Amino acid sequence: MDLGIARLLTAKHPQGCLVVNGKPIRHRRERFASLRQRLQRHRRTDRVRAIGSKERRWMTHINHKVSKQLVDLAARYPNPVLALERLDGIRDRVRGSKKFNRTLNSWAFRQLVDFVQYKAARKGVQVVFVDPRGTSRTCPRCGHADRSNRTTQAIFRCVACGYQGNADVVASLNIAAAALDVLRHGPPDTARPHRGQAPSVGRGLGGVKVWVSAHTDSNLQGSM
Repeated sequence: MDLGIARLLTAKHPQGCLVVNGKPIRHRRERFASLRQRLQRHRRTDRVRAIGSKERRWMTHINHKVSKQLVDLAARYPNPVLALERLDGIRDRVRGSKKFNRTLNSWAFRQLVDFVQYKAARKGVQVVFVDPRGTSRTCPRCGHADRSNRTTQAIFRCVACGYQGNADVVASLNIAAAALDVLRHGPPDTARPHRGQAPSVGRGLGGVKVWVSAHTDSNLQGSM
């Protein structure tokens, strides 16, 4: 599963691809930011706080809906596994205009992933985390990795074999392949992590790091 701004979520599954358009969300967040700036100029700190609370509640609602849709989709398949990109350093990897960076810095990626994790735990869906570096510029057909494979932000075209597709879909394919590789061969230590321990780490396709998440919190065992 690939996360982003233009596409909040891109998840490849056996029968197709789940895409959640992030543009309407981005535009509304920009309107929230503009309104807060106007209120701040008039020193309406009470209204600024109220608008901030409203935006957080709205984004939390969006993340609940999206995470439920994703986990419910995964739960339809036998022995389901969700492969997610690890979020460490996402704000360093993706930069743009001042407005884009402001939106990125306030984007609730972590909350979305947390919601996916606890909903997946309740449904018995395993979650695997993949280091996403290189996944959007590596060809899922031939494995050739090069920055020139990304002709634009949205389009992937492999300079080696000619494979072409949406860059977010390509990233999700590579994330899934890396997770599948480590699940097949197992990380170096296949013991289940105990509470408080770091998750098991392995090497996926093309050396991509993979973390396998195991939930041990009894508070996550209730019904949805």
